[in-house]
Order: sequence, then C-alpha cells, then structure tokens
Amino acid sequence: MIWKITQLDVVPTESDFDNVIVTAHWECIGLENVYSARVYGTVSLPAPSNDFTPYNELTLDEVLQWVWANGVDKDVTETNVTERINQQINPPVKSMPLPWTDEIKALFEEAE
Repeated sequence: MIWKITQLDVVPTESDFDNVIVTAHWECIGLENVYSARVYGTVSLPAPSNDFTPYNELTLDEVLQWVWANGVDKDVTETNVTERINQQINPPVKSMPLPWTDEIKALFEEAE
C-alpha cells in the first residue's frame, strides 16, 4: 500500500507556535497488476503539545503517525483498498449484452 499526505491545512499561529497543522488530507493507494484502488479522507489534528515539531521539519512518516493516531484505522483502510481491487478482479455484478442482440445470441451459440 502507498500512503500519501496530499495537503496540510494550518493556522498561522496557535499558542506560541507558528504554522500549526489542524487538518491532514491523506490517501491510501493499492496497486495489483492493472488494477488500482484508493481511499482518501481528512483528519482533524489536536492542538500541539510541548513536543511541537516546526512545519519545515515535519516528515511524511511523522504526519502519517498522527493520522493513524487520530481516527484513521490503517489496517481497516488497507483492507478496504484490497477489497476494492478484488471486486475489480472478480466483479460481484457484471453487465451483459441485452439478450435480444446479435452479440448475445452469438455468445450462446458458441457455447452450444
């Protein structure tokens, strides 16, 4: 799975801190051969504590840890992406040609 942070919303100043993240926009992408699926969303982050990291020093891993710690279940999200890919590989519902068309008649004649 590929996890990304696509946008960070900040308030310019909160308490004694500058550029405080209030919302993280995230996405989880799964790829299998020619199939792909993604889940995306946003999560609100709590006010900073004493271990505040300045905006320009943040890492992707650090922000993802905040996302997962604040309501985004990593395992459930990845399972959701996997299920979406599996539904593309083995669709639970298919569209068939209309039975009165030559296309469907040819399919059934070939099967006989």
